[in-house]
Amino acid sequence: MRVMRASAAAAAMLFFAGCSTTTTRVVSLTSHPTGATVKVTANANGPRDFRVGVTPFTYSFLFGDRAADGPTLYNVEFSLAGHEAKTVSIRGEDGRTSLDVTLEPEVVKEIPRHVLVVSPEKGYALETKRVRSWVEDIEREGMAASSVVRLGEGQSALGLTMAPDAQTMYFSLAEEIKDAQGREKIMANIRSVRVTGGGITQVTSGQWLDANPCCSADGRHLVFNSNRMQFDKPDLFRISTEKTGGIAVIRQTAEGANYQPSLANNGLLSFTFLPRYQGGAQGVRQIWSIGGVNEYPTQLRVGSMSAVSGNGESIAYIGEDQQLWVVPAGGQNPVQLTSEAVNKDGKKNPSWSPDGQHLVFASDVGKDNRDVANYDVWIIRADGTGLRQLTTNGSEDDYPIVSPDGKYIYFVSNRGFMEGIWRIPFPTAET
Repeated sequence: MRVMRASAAAAAMLFFAGCSTTTTRVVSLTSHPTGATVKVTANANGPRDFRVGVTPFTYSFLFGDRAADGPTLYNVEFSLAGHEAKTVSIRGEDGRTSLDVTLEPEVVKEIPRHVLVVSPEKGYALETKRVRSWVEDIEREGMAASSVVRLGEGQSALGLTMAPDAQTMYFSLAEEIKDAQGREKIMANIRSVRVTGGGITQVTSGQWLDANPCCSADGRHLVFNSNRMQFDKPDLFRISTEKTGGIAVIRQTAEGANYQPSLANNGLLSFTFLPRYQGGAQGVRQIWSIGGVNEYPTQLRVGSMSAVSGNGESIAYIGEDQQLWVVPAGGQNPVQLTSEAVNKDGKKNPSWSPDGQHLVFASDVGKDNRDVANYDVWIIRADGTGLRQLTTNGSEDDYPIVSPDGKYIYFVSNRGFMEGIWRIPFPTAET
């Protein structure tokens, strides 16, 4: 009998040794500052991702001896608005009964930006994308930038231009609204502002997508693209800057999209045209012009984002290779100015200096101090020499233009966690 009892006890020990075992441990969760939301991710079994509370509080973690028995590790994320999130791991074998973290002030995050899209799939629309922004609004190197206009929550700028007096700026303001039925939508209209200070004035209105304004040499008119004729595609329009109303159609075609206009002092108009063929097929983006050496609408090159020089002799544009090119107004013998590697979407939105000697543009060549590519303002001579990075903030800088007096470069940036318009001095040999 004794032998039988001993055998039974041994069998029982072997049985329990092979069974799964779990333990519960109460852990104190605290943060500095307090009030952080805690999210827990388990590495096995049960809920994989769930919120458990706001610091300070205690939480019971269930650990398994093996992954088959239950979680052997948890990742505990602490997050608080205005601070960098921090994740701490806790394991079943480490025996910890408290997690205490210090959250550093947030220095970089993704914020929304409205982006204009012209494509075969989506027609003419505004998309909202998350774009990296840094809380600091200074330049890490080089010249200092100063704020001109701070936009509001949910607002973005879609292109800039200036009157000849270099005092009045026009820009497209995209913003979220509610229509008559209470539905949320995004619209864009043209606004003006004095760069020396003052309120923002409405130039166009209505639930349209008015974007990419450019100013005539005498400052009396703006040309811009909008979907006022057909909701799913843009055409070119003109509006007076001196009186209310009076919007006229400049270029309208049923077989394609006309957008991204640019005006020379002699009236030459260049723009991007995206054909739409019968049956729904779409062509490639093309640079066209009206006036100047080509009196009638003329296709010049394949590309987009054209910018005509003040004297009307040259047109800069972004080629299919996403690099910056320049071509004479007649369209022959284009010259490639940039060739650097493309990190995101390549070069964007070139603009001429008033004397025609330089081009400014947005480039994705630079990287922030976390080695992430971002857009900065760059400058290059019209002959392709003197390439130079002008802004070095880790945020996204775009739509650069040179003021008509040649003193400043204005651009759109989301630095400081808020979209706005900024400026830097136009560089000289000493800056």
